[in-house]
Amino acid sequence: MENLHRYIGLLNSRARRYFDHHLSEYALDHNYSTYIIHIVKIEGIRQDQLADHLGVNRSSVKRAIEHLEKHGYATRKVYEFDKRKYTLHPTQKAHDMFDKIMQLKREWNDILTEGFSDDERELISSMILDMNKNAKEHIKNEIKAKT
Repeated sequence: MENLHRYIGLLNSRARRYFDHHLSEYALDHNYSTYIIHIVKIEGIRQDQLADHLGVNRSSVKRAIEHLEKHGYATRKVYEFDKRKYTLHPTQKAHDMFDKIMQLKREWNDILTEGFSDDERELISSMILDMNKNAKEHIKNEIKAKT
């Protein structure tokens, strides 16, 4: 159990390398693929909402969106209710890439769970979701306690 954090970190590192390798020819990496997924799934999301949703700072979102715009994956439009904000919209190129990204995610999940039964796949998925929930709640409560 003491190495759990280390192994989670290794899995994350290996996932990033896998996605970076398969997406580099499209001027994308693991991080940009996350933005594409959210922009396609929640078309018209505001930049600030995306930052909150992903748990990253707004300047990171701004840089990522600028990259996606430059390479034809997204467009920004001024938010009609607050001219200082932008809504994000996927291009057809992003929709096409979304399918490829989702296929890569399925392949990676299959690689990770190779040799697992369906019950084991469900169990590990459930446990990881619970771990994420625990971490999120802990961080939220810790931050709340400081304020």
